[in-house]
Amino acid sequence: MTPPAKKTDPAALLRGLKIPPCPQILNDLNAELRKDDGDPRRIAALVRGDVALSAAVLKIVNSVGANINRSVNSVDEAVLMIGNRNLMNFVVGHFVRQAVSGGKKLNLERFWDRTAHNAEISALLSGHLKGTRRETAYCMGLFHDCGIPLMMQRFPDYKDTLQLANKSLRKFTEIEEEQHGTDHATIGYLMTKSWGLSDVLCDAIRYHHDHEVLDGTLEHAPGDEVCVLIGITLVSERIAGMLLRKPEEHEWERAAAPVAQFFGLAAVDLDDLIDDVLFQYRQTATVGQNEP
Repeated sequence: MTPPAKKTDPAALLRGLKIPPCPQILNDLNAELRKDDGDPRRIAALVRGDVALSAAVLKIVNSVGANINRSVNSVDEAVLMIGNRNLMNFVVGHFVRQAVSGGKKLNLERFWDRTAHNAEISALLSGHLKGTRRETAYCMGLFHDCGIPLMMQRFPDYKDTLQLANKSLRKFTEIEEEQHGTDHATIGYLMTKSWGLSDVLCDAIRYHHDHEVLDGTLEHAPGDEVCVLIGITLVSERIAGMLLRKPEEHEWERAAAPVAQFFGLAAVDLDDLIDDVLFQYRQTATVGQNEP
């Protein structure tokens, strides 16, 4: 799905953000995964060739849960369990995080802590709000806001824009557009798309502040799974805000009705789901490990 055209030249913005080239391992892995007879041993060997990536893949497998009563300690086993599409999403996400954490010395600890909460909460929500895989919801929770650190690198006053957008009743990305000529959803889409994240995740990243996708009124509306991921992300953000005692009331005020309508829930049922998942997450949370 191609996003609606923006006034700002995307290529110029990406150059200004100094995004590093796609790592060669991604090109090699993508080439192997696209083969009809792709060799799992070759795929696992590529992952093992990067120590940090190997650790990230193992951590993800053990974090999202595979309905087994033991830890997975072998990269070969992890690769088989994840499946080709999810493996590529996780690997791209790993390198995206490295890229957006670089550049200027930004304090992103709180940002990654919150996204870690979002990822695990999104995975839990996927069991209640059907329409996507647990692993895909986890990736969306982790990387839907990956454009924010890139905007911080590009625009020195972007933190002021964040504060303004969080306090406004208007759409978050509209405030960014006015201040900088683009928004973090567009930048996140452009980067993850250029690095080979799946179309479903890229489109969900692009539209995650466009609540109109949930009631079908947005022109160029994305597919059903994209809408499910956006709905889950909005609920996850609400729960993470409550958990951290930093709820973004205005964002949820705009999102609550479209989310409830999309999932066929009464407002009270959606509130009950939020309370239940918040309780469940507090009982089982393992966040504190920031690297996906």
